Amino acid sequence: MKCLITATLATIIVTAPVATAGPLNKDWVAADAQWVIHVDVAALLDSTIGRFILEHGEALDLDLDELDEFKRATGLDPRTDLKSVTVYGTGDEPGEDGVIVAVTNDRVDEAIEKLLDNDDVLIRKREMNGRTIYVIGRGDDRHYLAIERAGRNRRIVVLSDERHILSSALKVIGDDAPSLSMGRSQIPGDDPQEGSLAFLAVGDIEAFGDGNPASHILRMSDGFTADIGEIDGVLLALATVSADSPKIAEDITDIIRGLVALGRIMAAQQPELGPIRELADSLTVRTNDSRITLKIRYDARELMEQITALIDDDDDEWDEDWDDDDDADDHQRRKRKRSRDS
Repeated sequence: MKCLITATLATIIVTAPVATAGPLNKDWVAADAQWVIHVDVAALLDSTIGRFILEHGEALDLDLDELDEFKRATGLDPRTDLKSVTVYGTGDEPGEDGVIVAVTNDRVDEAIEKLLDNDDVLIRKREMNGRTIYVIGRGDDRHYLAIERAGRNRRIVVLSDERHILSSALKVIGDDAPSLSMGRSQIPGDDPQEGSLAFLAVGDIEAFGDGNPASHILRMSDGFTADIGEIDGVLLALATVSADSPKIAEDITDIIRGLVALGRIMAAQQPELGPIRELADSLTVRTNDSRITLKIRYDARELMEQITALIDDDDDEWDEDWDDDDDADDHQRRKRKRSRDS
């Protein structure tokens, strides 16, 4: 049960196909944020992509059982009660000084009380600057959570691994500290597109990446945004890269087009990678001065079915490899037995 709190309030909120509703609220993001992620989950769950994920989670190798477990333990269903999630970080490294801002309903009040009454859950009520906060876990696995009322049925849940970061985040939400909406930030000022389901903006590029081609491109740029949306069953993927100069923008564009061409060649040689070629064919790359824009339009359900088919093919290959390994082991055992018998 202790792992349940961390998994749902820290991990699931960030990674699972959970629900959010509404556009990115820049008033809730600190002005010194280095990156921000926003997921509009109500829109996600109402989209072709979201419905497909929930219906075919097992085929996509997604474990959604934790959501059901959390609902049984708290009465709060992340798929219907969680209305919006924004995640941002103010540290120099990805994951440092992170903040989760989730919009939910008043059922979270009852959920917190149930957890406080549960002896298996390590959660404590504390006071900080005149407001109630909750401390989850202990030591290095400690999280700090606050719940703000925003109307009769609306709640804003704020979570961080650091007490002082939680305090700063609450000041931003309360208009007592500068926010991203004031325009003084390293993060690109782009807003999510119409139909946006998930949005990412990164300003501190240097901290990201591990040497792969994508991270190399990002380190050549000043800022990056990515947006995945859906309108009328059509997937809309949009990415922008801001470069230091038009020359660097041209260099980045050449790299992107080279990678796309390589993907097409690989897909042509392997029929099972046909969907990748189709995605590459739907990609458009535009350069305007120092800004590069990449767009993809694709049938959402067709894409999800193709992804599922690719996963199934990989699983079949794994099973075949596993069977081959078992046969080889059996052969070696029989060989050793014949040697001993002789």
